[in-house]
Amino acid sequence: MSGRLRRPVGVGVAESEGLVYLGLLPAGPIHCLDAAGSLIWSVAVREPRERLVDAVAEAAGVAPEVVRADVERFVAYLIEHGLLEEAA
Repeated sequence: MSGRLRRPVGVGVAESEGLVYLGLLPAGPIHCLDAAGSLIWSVAVREPRERLVDAVAEAAGVAPEVVRADVERFVAYLIEHGLLEEAA
């Protein structure tokens, strides 16, 4: 993984009580991310992809190998559902 990810135009974001809600505007669906998903999404939009796993692991207080598969799988899900995209 290299480069950067970003929130696509047309995706609304709301944060409340540590959770992230993402919605494809104007009609949805809305995705409510749990604490782990919220952490991954929040890190994904601010860190380069090559640092993503390490940054999530650091924030969670675990070793990168503990979260690597979940981070990669969830980022792929977000991209597939149009909630994240590669930055140009």
